[in-house]
Amino acid sequence: MRHSRAAAGAQLACAGMLLCLLLFWLRTADLLYALFFGLRSYPGAGEALADTFTTLRGWMLLLTGRLVGGLFAGFAFAIAFMPCRC
Repeated sequence: MRHSRAAAGAQLACAGMLLCLLLFWLRTADLLYALFFGLRSYPGAGEALADTFTTLRGWMLLLTGRLVGGLFAGFAFAIAFMPCRC
C-alpha cells in the first residue's frame, strides 16, 4: 500500500510540472503574438487569420511559434517519460 502512495505522489508531481509547462507555453505564445503584432486588442478571427497568412510578420510568427512550440513539446515529452525513483 505504501508503494502505491509513493507512486501516486510522483505522478502528481509530474502532472504538476506538465501543468506549469503548459501555462508557461501559453504565456510564451501570448508574448510572441505581442512581439509580432504589438499590444493591440485581438481583431477577431477573420482579421487575425488574414494578418497571419498574408503578411510577412504573420509568417514570421508562424515560423517562430513552430520552433518555440517544438522546444516546449520536447520538454513535455521529456517530463512525461522521466523515470520514477520510487
